[in-house]
Amino acid sequence: TMSAVQRLQALVDGDRAMTVSRVTVAFTGREPFETTVCDLWHFDGTGKIRAMVQFCDTARVALELHAMAK
Repeated sequence: TMSAVQRLQALVDGDRAMTVSRVTVAFTGREPFETTVCDLWHFDGTGKIRAMVQFCDTARVALELHAMAK
């Protein structure tokens, strides 16, 4: 689960937007931790989301998933 989202930065340029947020993440059976995520949004001409890409600390996510698998 992802909770406690705090928006740190946002930028809009035409049909594109970028947000940087601090979030609390918890994987089942694991202690929650804070991390930063970056979202890149691309909208169509009607304002609907056409694409969204999220960047995060993939090393930490891999560690958490590995720990859950044990």
